[in-house]
Amino acid sequence: MMFSKLKKTMLNMRKLFSKIYTKLFPQYKRKGAIGVSVSYEVDLAETVLEDYVTVAHHSQIFKSQIGKRTSVGRYNKIRSARIGRYCSISWDVTIGAVPHDYQYLTTSALFTRKQYGFIDDDIFSDDELTVIGNDVWVGCGAIILSGVTIGDGAVIGAGAVVTKNVDPYEIVAGVPAKHIAYRFDEEIIERLQKLQWYEWSDEQIKERQILFTNHVDKNLLDNWEGNK
Repeated sequence: MMFSKLKKTMLNMRKLFSKIYTKLFPQYKRKGAIGVSVSYEVDLAETVLEDYVTVAHHSQIFKSQIGKRTSVGRYNKIRSARIGRYCSISWDVTIGAVPHDYQYLTTSALFTRKQYGFIDDDIFSDDELTVIGNDVWVGCGAIILSGVTIGDGAVIGAGAVVTKNVDPYEIVAGVPAKHIAYRFDEEIIERLQKLQWYEWSDEQIKERQILFTNHVDKNLLDNWEGNK
């Protein structure tokens, strides 16, 4: 019982010190952003966070930009990515994964990492930028390879391995990820792309709440456009 209490106390102290360290020595740029929330045990470097971005615990984000009100779940790894606004990224997600080149004699990093004793300095390849649009939902455990572009409004199923580009409002899932469906028909997708609601101000979003609290169809868009 005493050991359990001591372990819990040490864990709480670790979380507290991590929060204090993050506040004192932030490894990211806010560019005047407000409402940013970064949890404990988060590793951030060369990263820009916009307004109201939330990053859950034990995530690692390097050389990336995260758009307004995007949420990043726990235990995520994001590298060299530009992620849009209002995205929902679940837990255990990897974005910007670099594949091993299996056409060499070995897939080991013998001659790229000095830790194996064959070279004096690490050799790093140039990272391809991974681009994720606005309002994208990425399910838990998904892996998105480097260099992939995912369009606005797309949905990535849990556990998917995304190896190629995804269209706006497309739903993909599986290993490798394959087309499942589109969220809406072609006409509505075209209208939503022109709408670009993710560029609206907070005041505009509040005024147009009806668009966010009802299922999107032709009648909803027609009625809203007729009354605006």
